[in-house]
Amino acid sequence: MLRPGYRQGPLVRPGVHGHLGLLRDLRLLLHAAAPYIKELAQGVLARQGEIATKVFMSPVFMALIHFRLAEIDRGFEWLDKALADGDHWLEFIKVFPGSDGARGDPPYAELLTKLGLV
Repeated sequence: MLRPGYRQGPLVRPGVHGHLGLLRDLRLLLHAAAPYIKELAQGVLARQGEIATKVFMSPVFMALIHFRLAEIDRGFEWLDKALADGDHWLEFIKVFPGSDGARGDPPYAELLTKLGLV
């Protein structure tokens, strides 16, 4: 059940708390973020931004979607926010397939060093 004041959206499922329902939807979003349907993916990203004003959305998930859209700089902005917030999802950044597009960038290596993952 959603807390009072929250409205149900496509990424918020009754009875699911935290990221459990969002993980499944993130997988769908990452596939939708293929470059050939970039416009659709940007619309989904905008909707997700609206939902994030009502419930917590990990900055790491937002970064992964931007990486899949080839918006690398925007993705790193979200990862900087995740680092500043102490987001625990950063621990998994090396294994998230959505970060593939950013792995060759120097900020990615710097982030892994800051996190002690190299």
